[in-house]
Amino acid sequence: MATFETIVEGMTSLDIDGGSSPTQTELTDFLVDGVRDVACRIIAIKPEEAGLFARTGTVIRDGNGIEVQSCIVIHALRANGIDSTKITKADRIDSGDRFTAQDTDSLHFRSKHNPAYYIEDKKVYILPIPSSNSEKDDAYVNYVDYDTTIAYGTNSGAINYFPDKYEGLVALYASCRALINAMGSTIGSISAYTAPTISDSGTDLTTMTDSSWTGLDYDFDDENIDYRTWFQAAGDMIQRQEDIELGKAQLEKIKTYITAYQNSVQNSGAAFDKNLAKYQADYQWMADRHTRLYGEYMDFFGTMIGQKQAKQAQAQQAQQQRRK
Repeated sequence: MATFETIVEGMTSLDIDGGSSPTQTELTDFLVDGVRDVACRIIAIKPEEAGLFARTGTVIRDGNGIEVQSCIVIHALRANGIDSTKITKADRIDSGDRFTAQDTDSLHFRSKHNPAYYIEDKKVYILPIPSSNSEKDDAYVNYVDYDTTIAYGTNSGAINYFPDKYEGLVALYASCRALINAMGSTIGSISAYTAPTISDSGTDLTTMTDSSWTGLDYDFDDENIDYRTWFQAAGDMIQRQEDIELGKAQLEKIKTYITAYQNSVQNSGAAFDKNLAKYQADYQWMADRHTRLYGEYMDFFGTMIGQKQAKQAQAQQAQQQRRK
């Protein structure tokens, strides 16, 4: 059997590992959420199938109750206190009636032959309170439970309290969440454009400031290396030395530098545009894939609703015909 990680990777074309987006841990969270979402949707549409998602045979032998995250109880049972094989179905009561249900003088009193249960703070309690010392007082709760042990490495067909026929929906749900995660990571990976720098100091031409240059000495430590002095040197040649030819040569040097800088800007811009185009293409592909998979996910429930409505309409028509 394939693992859910393999199934989701096949649906999304994502490579999922410990350092990917999403990570394997995040995929596990998506699967757990998917189990809950699918179960809730199915039960809302077809309450008669709630038992397919139920956990059976939980024994209560005290008054502490049992936690039920779904708060969906299929049924509760209690032994009659005399014979452990004589088990009676308990009725649900409002939690506000739990005190009168234990008052022997009240009309609402519940005996071992007429047990009840109530839900409070996501816990199910049985009345009369079961005894911890006797199987004759055992109580049982059958309730919808969500498998929180499912993980990225779980094989298909191994979700607890979950029918195999709906497992594909869990993979679809997790795939949609995985694509959204990857899309967000793609957006976050797009860095701002960084202009090139052509200097040993790493200072960009657009942020050029006055250097410490004070005069020409042609020493290769300043005006011949530090481009920030080149304009100052040109001004010195033209204004102070009145050497027009030398000034022109200096300006040609500056022009050559600016041309090289412009070429670097173009190359950097082209590289940025190429990377941006790749990010945009990847994002759009994932967005389109998400739309398709989410459409499949929601269409399943839409079809189920349509089938139920059609069945109800047929039943109503049949009833009307019988009345005629």
